[in-house]
Amino acid sequence: HKLDAVISMPSGVFKPYAGVSTAILIFTKTGNGGTDKVWFYDMKADGLSLDDKRQPISDNDIPDIIERFHHLEKEAERQRT
Repeated sequence: HKLDAVISMPSGVFKPYAGVSTAILIFTKTGNGGTDKVWFYDMKADGLSLDDKRQPISDNDIPDIIERFHHLEKEAERQRT
C-alpha cells in the first residue's frame, strides 16, 4: 500500500468541545513498492461552525482540498506554508 495524502481536520469536527483531532489518510493499493511522497493538508474549516449547532459558514477548505488532490503533480512545485 502507498500512503498518498494526510488531511488534518479541525479539532471538534465530529464532536464539538471534545478536543479530539482527526485526520483522513488516503491510500492506494499497490502490488509492490511503497510510499515515496505524502501530500499533507491542514484543513481549517469544513463549511460548518465548530459549535454544537454546526451551522453553515462561508469558510470551507473542502473544494480547495479536492482541487489540489486531483492535481498533485502541481503541488510538488508549491512552496510550503
